[in-house]
Amino acid sequence: MPAQGKARRLYLEIFLVSFAAILLEISYTRIFSFKISSYFTFLVLGFALLGTGAGGIFVALWGRLRTSLPESLLPPLLLLGAVTISLGYFVVAGIELSTYELPSSLDTAARLVVVCAVLFSNFLFVGIAIAVMIANRPENIPRLYAADLAGASAACMAVIPLLVLLTPPGCVLASAMALALASLRLAWSEQRMLAWLGGPLALVLALAAGLADRFPDPVVDPAKSMGSTQTEEWGFESVFGGWSPVFRVDVLRSPLLDGFMALAHDGDWGSALWEFDGRDETLAEMYANSSREFPFAVTREDPRILIIGSAGGNEIMASLHYGAEQITGVELNPVTVSLLREHFADYTGHIAERERVELINDEGRSFLARDPSKYDIIYFVAPDSYATMSASQASGFVLVESYLYTREMVIEALQHLRPGGVLCMQFGEVDYSRKPNRTSRYLATARSAFEELGIADFARHVLLATTVDFPIEVSTFLIKATPFSKDQVDAFVEVANKVPRTRVRHAWGVQGDRAIPNAVINAGADRLESIFESYAYEIRPVTDNAPFFWHFARFWDLIAGGNPALRESIGPEDGKGERALLLMLAVSTGFGGSVLLFTFWAVRERWDRLPRKGATAAYFALLGLGFMFYEICLIQKLTLFLGYPSYTLTVTLFALLLFSGVGSLASEHYRERRDRALLLLLAGLVGMTLFYQFGLDALVSRMIGSPLPVRIGLTVLALAPLGLCLGAFMPLGLDTVARLGEMRTEYVAWCWAVNGVFSVIASMLATILAMSFGFRILLLIALGTYLLACFTLRSVPLLPRRFPEVRPID
Repeated sequence: MPAQGKARRLYLEIFLVSFAAILLEISYTRIFSFKISSYFTFLVLGFALLGTGAGGIFVALWGRLRTSLPESLLPPLLLLGAVTISLGYFVVAGIELSTYELPSSLDTAARLVVVCAVLFSNFLFVGIAIAVMIANRPENIPRLYAADLAGASAACMAVIPLLVLLTPPGCVLASAMALALASLRLAWSEQRMLAWLGGPLALVLALAAGLADRFPDPVVDPAKSMGSTQTEEWGFESVFGGWSPVFRVDVLRSPLLDGFMALAHDGDWGSALWEFDGRDETLAEMYANSSREFPFAVTREDPRILIIGSAGGNEIMASLHYGAEQITGVELNPVTVSLLREHFADYTGHIAERERVELINDEGRSFLARDPSKYDIIYFVAPDSYATMSASQASGFVLVESYLYTREMVIEALQHLRPGGVLCMQFGEVDYSRKPNRTSRYLATARSAFEELGIADFARHVLLATTVDFPIEVSTFLIKATPFSKDQVDAFVEVANKVPRTRVRHAWGVQGDRAIPNAVINAGADRLESIFESYAYEIRPVTDNAPFFWHFARFWDLIAGGNPALRESIGPEDGKGERALLLMLAVSTGFGGSVLLFTFWAVRERWDRLPRKGATAAYFALLGLGFMFYEICLIQKLTLFLGYPSYTLTVTLFALLLFSGVGSLASEHYRERRDRALLLLLAGLVGMTLFYQFGLDALVSRMIGSPLPVRIGLTVLALAPLGLCLGAFMPLGLDTVARLGEMRTEYVAWCWAVNGVFSVIASMLATILAMSFGFRILLLIALGTYLLACFTLRSVPLLPRRFPEVRPID
């Protein structure tokens, strides 16, 4: 066997390789959210991540990878991976992809294939390196797997600071540097010439990563605002650009834009910066006939206002004009906040420095949950820019969930209003007359919140108007815990009459229209359910359990072709995101399954002698599914608690992976009592799942006002027992497989590949399941997969250990 005799411990190497893999994955998620439509980011990266699983297949099939010592194989492999990643970035960044429509030409398809192939090769080297180390050290699997998880955990903690410090392109090069560093120790003792090459390469990559902000930006989808088509049409010139872990922000100047500059979020127009000279007379001109007057017309003269999604400050300026006593603006992206405070403070009249203005960098829902203040107006500022949803996509596993639009958020907002206060929401509708989906769904959600609060006669608590603002129609609706008075209704109508292209859609005592939003407002409970059933799109109320407000296209309609309204796509709500998920699920399942089955066919004579192939394949597939299901559920459940999406991603994954590594180490002490250990681990999972289902929400509600370090500590404590359990299943399974025969190296590598492939499948499947049934059901499914996995592994005999003696050296 290749591992006979003296062998180096590979803990440092597998730590660095795993660190590089996570850093590379998250960095490319940010890059592709900027480069192409965010809906297709998952399609491209999901395919690339299949390369990690395919690495195990290569080890299982290629004799040299199985028989060569890792000490001699890893240095050239890791250096080649470092070169491939660094050169591959410039290939990926320089290719223009148009993905707003599915590939319609051979040229477009060829570009997509090249990008996917480059990314696949990057992750393939990582996958081969990890599989080689795991498969060639069966006697040391618990410690190697622990080091693998520790590297991933460290990357999760480091990635947000690194994205800020180096930018995502710089982090790609930093991941290549980590691979080069991983090769040095082995190369110095085994192949010194490679060490002399690897050292300078690591240094060059480190310098390049530090200077990445000077590189040309990745070429953007031509249909995006920063793409070639829109740039030519509008004459856009970028005067500022800043990466952040949330989304990239660019300030675009155009000769066609008078008095303001466009703010691009991940390459697409999402907001604006308005030129302001600081004079009250200028504000009077800007907001003489503005739909932003609606909430101010029905409240007290000097209101306290909370603006969620303050962006470029337009609503802050409007609030100053309409006489707000105190203005609190909450904005998620720190780069956007810096525009008003620093880079464009002069251009925007230093509004962030006004005595009445407080600008806060935070996530709106989490801020509100921790804020003891009461307001006269809580203003949600058209928070429907599709690019801004990238904040929740940093993990690469979730689509477009948001806790700003749920029933629980409506209740939270109402409880933060002073007596007589109003909640104001704005949405941009692509085609209000035919499919006012966003307006309808939010009204359904608000009505559900009122029912939960025991407030009847919803129609008297809501005012709705629309304003044509090319190329969209903006819905503005006001919601109030007490009925609107006749004077308030008259004031609302008066504003609507003076704002150009504005129409009152609903107000008590005023004749409305017959569109779906009015039906949602006025229908009885029985008829309301029939409206939801018969409407072409999904507009049922949104809750924290399934906060996918933008999920308008039902998966079954897309699969069965049963919804003719979806055949002509107009906007992102017409199922592009859902189609991308279904396509990626099909591609990853088909590709992964084909590759795994090809392994059996290619070496069928040898594989015929492997015992228990079906049971072991099922076990590692179930682990891949279950681990990802738990991970995605808990990231979402803890988003409100930790507040900032970046904290949620890093802290949750750090804790889960770190303690999974500890669980892997601990499995060394009871692997000879495998069956009893499996039952105890399963009991632990049942207990933790019950806590997450019924106890976690209470903990979040009670402790959400605590300082951030306390919330981080509680999160780590809540995840530690789960990690200790989850981390033991993989080494117990690999140890069992390694005892089953003489082909232990290829068998372990193949099982590792099965787990990797199904982890990619799970990331797509988990999102589909959560969107369809909610996170509570997904959590139960996660527990069910581990239950099946335990009974599957118990059917495989635990044979005596017969590994060759290995004397590790440093």
